[in-house]
Amino acid sequence: MVAQSDKTRVETDETRGRGPRDLRALIEAQRTGLPFVHWRDSDGGQHILVLSPIRARITIGRDEDSHIALAWEPTVSRAHAVIESIGDDWTLL
Repeated sequence: MVAQSDKTRVETDETRGRGPRDLRALIEAQRTGLPFVHWRDSDGGQHILVLSPIRARITIGRDEDSHIALAWEPTVSRAHAVIESIGDDWTLL
């Protein structure tokens, strides 16, 4: 629930999308034992991408075609970073 007055906005964990459902999803991702990327979109929505050798290269950037598109974030470049599977490890480039 969001309470608003003329100049202030009170937010709770629920209104920012950090409620029990998001926490459960994060715990489930951790329990798989697989590497994953966790981020929030411009509206506070949670996203979890489990990393798999099937997709050995993940792109991150403002470009809408990025696997992890952060189009709303002005400090991120169009092609900001890449996560690659190298052997048994994942590397942030």
